[in-house]
Order: sequence, then structure tokens, then C-alpha cells
Amino acid sequence: TVLPVDDANYEGMTWSLRNMLLQQDNALFNSNASFSGTRYVDITTTTDFWKWLRGPFLHAVYMTNWYAGDPWSVGDQQLLMGHNLIVGTVSVRQKRVKSASCSIPVAFIEEARLADCIADFSPSVEDKEAFGPFYTEPEWASAFTFTPEWPSFHGGLKAYSSGAFSLELPASACETGGVAIPCISKADAMLQDLQSTGWLDYRTRAVLVELTVFNPPLNRFTL
Repeated sequence: TVLPVDDANYEGMTWSLRNMLLQQDNALFNSNASFSGTRYVDITTTTDFWKWLRGPFLHAVYMTNWYAGDPWSVGDQQLLMGHNLIVGTVSVRQKRVKSASCSIPVAFIEEARLADCIADFSPSVEDKEAFGPFYTEPEWASAFTFTPEWPSFHGGLKAYSSGAFSLELPASACETGGVAIPCISKADAMLQDLQSTGWLDYRTRAVLVELTVFNPPLNRFTL
């Protein structure tokens, strides 16, 4: 949360967004089936991650109905929790490491299933080469190409250098053939393409999902 730590709104905004996006309190969404799916805190596999990202996360960021199921109009888009305005796009980016970035221990060198050794992330073994099937939709094919302009970031255990393989999901003004459509439809199509073409694999070492919202009543931005 981008607030001074002594701001009176810091804890409240952090808690509410964590519960909405990470579904730490699943009971909040029991009355709305569209929020169902793997909770972020329960992710243990790549499949779980995609289920969370394309399920609870997308339905929180791109709400198409209220908590009780009443539909939103297209004009209600770009609002998170009904009162936080999404600023810009929603970014999904990953950090990767090179193949053969470590050595297979001698005890396992004859094991046929161990064909490659992939190290933990560090700048010295980071992979910046383009990868993937190279036949995804041009609008989001850049997800398979390294973009050095992305800023560095850090998680709870490790810091990551600048640059990433990235995808930007739309936040507003989505249309098909000149007709406005819910942005969740376009965003899910983009993520489905990445999932089906193996964007995340055994060389992925970190994934960051990032968005910025503005709360008009509090006059505060949250990242």
C-alpha cells in the first residue's frame, strides 16, 4: 500500500484490499458464485495459480456484478470494491532463469528424469531471451519478450532486478467491433492464451501481479 506507515488509513486499506484480492476471508464472497475458485493463500501449483488469477482475481478486479449477484452496467467498470478507481492497466510479469544454470549432483547424474538443473533466481543467471510459441495474438505476444523498462521489485524472501516478461491487462474502455464489452472478457482471453501456450514453466522464478487504485473519499493511491 502506497501510504505513509503512520497514515490513519494504512491498515484499513491494506486489510480490505488483501481480503478482496487474496480472498483471505472467503466468506465475503459466498453469496456470489463468480468469486469462487482457488484462494491465493492456498496456491501450491501452477494450475492453482491460473485458477486464482482467472477466477477470484479477475472477478474482483473486473466486477460484472455486485456481491449479491445484481449485474453491473458496462459503465460501472474500472471500479474495485465499488469505490476504488483502477488507474492505468493491470500488469502481470515474471522473472525467469537460464537453462543449465546449476549442476546436477553426481549422485543423480544418471537419473534420466533430471535432464536440466535450474538455479534459484539471481541476476547472474536471469534469462532475458525471447521464448514461447511465437504465435500468440500480436496484442499480447510481448509477454514472451523481455522488457527492460519494468522496475525492480521484492517479495518476502528475495529482491528482483529490473526488467521482466510482461503482459498488461486492460482496465477500461474495452470493445469489440466498436461495441463496449466487459473488460473481464478480454482479460480472460489474454490469460487463457498465455496459460495454453505455457507462459509459466519450470524456469519461472517469480510472478508479480500489480495494479494501482485511487480512493476518492480518502484521496489516497494504493499499489
